Amino acid sequence: MNVYFVTHATHAQETLVGANLRRDPRVEKVAFISKEQALAQMQKRLGKLPKTFTNPNPLPDAYTVSPAERSETDQLEVSIARSHWPGVADVGLRACRK
Repeated sequence: MNVYFVTHATHAQETLVGANLRRDPRVEKVAFISKEQALAQMQKRLGKLPKTFTNPNPLPDAYTVSPAERSETDQLEVSIARSHWPGVADVGLRACRK
């Protein structure tokens, strides 16, 4: 699952969210993905992107969150969304890759 930030989120807000995620016993792993890393990953997956898309970069900073138990994924997603942490825009599951 991913926790996406608003474009004007501060470093302090992002750090606070990361600390809260790492303290949750339902979370196994947390990884920060900067908007620059997200754009590089998208370009790698899709190839060359139009300059109108990449300048300015529209992608947000985010955390990728891996739950400790798959059965807790939905509960964890709802809990994070209901936390209303400052700077968080959205919480969502990422598509599974085969």
